[in-house]
Amino acid sequence: MSARWLPLLLLAGCATEDSSLLIERQPTTIAQTSDTGWKRGSVILAGDAGIFTFPQPVSLRFTMVDDATLEMPTQLAITAPKLEPFGASSQLEVTIEPACDAMTCTAELSVTAMGSSVIAVQAKGPYGTERACFYYAVVDASTDTDALRTDLETQQQDCRINAE
Repeated sequence: MSARWLPLLLLAGCATEDSSLLIERQPTTIAQTSDTGWKRGSVILAGDAGIFTFPQPVSLRFTMVDDATLEMPTQLAITAPKLEPFGASSQLEVTIEPACDAMTCTAELSVTAMGSSVIAVQAKGPYGTERACFYYAVVDASTDTDALRTDLETQQQDCRINAE
């Protein structure tokens, strides 16, 4: 009977050796971030012409977690952060390079103009280097945001697959 349970125990052991990067953002400088202001993932901001001013700060916080699909995942140790634009053009510039404490990295970006950007985020955790990608777009209200989201999600997938 114990042989019957062995595969389940092995499967559970393997499942813990998977980690992922959880990316969060705040539309402010790092100095002005608040503990409760972080939002997960990518975003498309659309508004009437003239509503947006540039440059705009965007702070990033990323952590290595055991399972990013959980509401409260377990944080893991994180080191060696790296941010880089992905694709032909980017409306984001890194203004404060990523820095980490034992469990969290932060960085600050500047949105320089209307448009969209895909950013690759990379860091090392207990199971090796992980890479995640997210998009950030600031567009005119007349933009077809459904088509833009589809395009950006395709770029995001390409970014994850095409790690250097």
